[in-house]
Amino acid sequence: DLAGDASGALALLLDSPLQKNLGPVLGAWQASGDSFGRLQLGLPLSGEKPMLEAYQLDVEMTLQDNRFSQPSARLQFDDINGALRYRHDHGLTSRLLRGRFLGNTLTTRITSEQQNGAWIPQLSLEGKLDVSALAAWLRTPIFDFVRGDSDVKAALLSDGDGTRLTFASTLQGI
Repeated sequence: DLAGDASGALALLLDSPLQKNLGPVLGAWQASGDSFGRLQLGLPLSGEKPMLEAYQLDVEMTLQDNRFSQPSARLQFDDINGALRYRHDHGLTSRLLRGRFLGNTLTTRITSEQQNGAWIPQLSLEGKLDVSALAAWLRTPIFDFVRGDSDVKAALLSDGDGTRLTFASTLQGI
């Protein structure tokens, strides 16, 4: 069984040979908050593949009131609660995480896509977002003339062109 700060769980993924299996996406993220879970590790003692290529790993973590941030992008997700799972053959996944972004509650689902031999996490987020908070985060006057909040679907996606955060909304309520 595992228990400790989420920064330790993130370090397990990033400061080990597993990092090459996740790609560059998680490298700039920081984490804090309570986490607990379990780890199952299978290491082959024979065979043609090197041990670090043929391992089997399954890590399940439950997050309680966590914070994930990427300071260079001024991204911060607070009060994150829910379960994460990393498997060597599926990457990082989560059926449901709840948390806050720009003061608004969002639900998140994580899947992973295999790209160039790595499992790259893709996040889908849904909830209401206050346009004023979005404008302040973007540091742009484009939203100065609008007020209110609207349902949004957002995605944190990574591919060969880098990582980007996208938003989609009907703008109802604005």
